[in-house]
Amino acid sequence: MRSSYSFEPIVAKVELMRKTQPKTATTRMRSTVVPGQYLGYSLQSTRFLVRLLQAVEGDSICLEVFGDVGVEKPDGSVITEESKSNLITNPLSDRSVSLWKTVRNWVEAAATDQLNPAKTSFYLFVAKPKAGDIAGSFHEASSMDSARAALFKAKTILGWNPNGATSLSDTLAPHLHVVFSANQDLVCRIISRLQILQSDGNPLDDLRPLLLNKLVSEDAYDEVVRWTHGWV
Repeated sequence: MRSSYSFEPIVAKVELMRKTQPKTATTRMRSTVVPGQYLGYSLQSTRFLVRLLQAVEGDSICLEVFGDVGVEKPDGSVITEESKSNLITNPLSDRSVSLWKTVRNWVEAAATDQLNPAKTSFYLFVAKPKAGDIAGSFHEASSMDSARAALFKAKTILGWNPNGATSLSDTLAPHLHVVFSANQDLVCRIISRLQILQSDGNPLDDLRPLLLNKLVSEDAYDEVVRWTHGWV
């Protein structure tokens, strides 16, 4: 299934590197004008660049279309990735509103045919993650049976009671209601294709080997990474 979304103008169509335009004096000046805070803290732009540099010819890479970062392959398969910051709270804790809001969004997208769970890989990127029991079991589930077990475990841990009072917060309960009330086979299909990604350190460091592999020299790396973030 091809996505019904329009990718213009925020999709990068991967083409041969030989089409890169020569650098001009104007380009060099523009490449340095990038807010330092945006460069340091925008996970979405960093992950967009990582996906772009990992892509093969024919891939379409998008930003904020069907996820924080998305990849659509020529064969119709899709990657949707959400980037989560853990500077203030843990987005992988059992009662994380961020975690369950993401799962809810995926469930609703699949239920309305915006995403085909049979052809979509669902990723959560968190720098230095500390996965709770639920997120950990979702990550480990790779079959429908193991996904069903992980979903049952989540309901048990959270004390889910659709017909009565629970100890869940008002901000968390609505997301759980959507996920736990949806078609459970659909939810389990998503769980079985869900993976947690992590960075070894600063997410920006993931760009270095990828850029150097594209014949960017060490001494030019800082300028190039600033320019690419400015382009995003």
